[in-house]
Amino acid sequence: MWTPKVCCSKLSGVILNLIQDLLMDRVNTSIQRQSNIEFPYMPRLKLISSDNKILREKNAGVAFPLSKEVRELIDQMFFAVRKFRGVGLAASQVGKNLRLAVIDLNTLEIPPFAIINPVIKSKSFRKASMEEGCLSIPGKYAEVKRPETIKLEFFTQGGKKVKLKAEGFLARVFQHEIDHLNGIIISDKWDVKTLRDIPPEGS
Repeated sequence: MWTPKVCCSKLSGVILNLIQDLLMDRVNTSIQRQSNIEFPYMPRLKLISSDNKILREKNAGVAFPLSKEVRELIDQMFFAVRKFRGVGLAASQVGKNLRLAVIDLNTLEIPPFAIINPVIKSKSFRKASMEEGCLSIPGKYAEVKRPETIKLEFFTQGGKKVKLKAEGFLARVFQHEIDHLNGIIISDKWDVKTLRDIPPEGS
């Protein structure tokens, strides 16, 4: 998911409580040394574009304890989501069909965190539209209507199960990434009448 130009200050209370819990569960992971996400040695991950069938394939559940390969993949995704200036990145977007995504709310000065085997348990009837972009569809933006509130469950890197109620922008970020894990991309949902092109930075 792209980096939005919106005010996220209202998320602070909910997210800080969540992140505090997640960080406590990551004592043995490398996230603790990622205060500025600078890994000059980190292998580069390549983004998968929206026309690649990998984004539509079934994504396998991740087993615990995490393998060395999965732990390294998560570290690489932490680096990649910041490098690509996104707020979320699903494993399928970098060619790995796993039920795994990372979220980076850098606008709140909060370290990125992984969501593993996430499941949305319920959604509100009330919906809202907001412009979204996708790292796999560079330069394309359109409004997407989504439930304003969701309840979800996922596992942390340490294998702890988290149950969470998310609202507003945070709910949208979770839904966007979990859509990827279900083989869905925003072009399946966006309002084509609102579609606009914004050239990626540096192009």
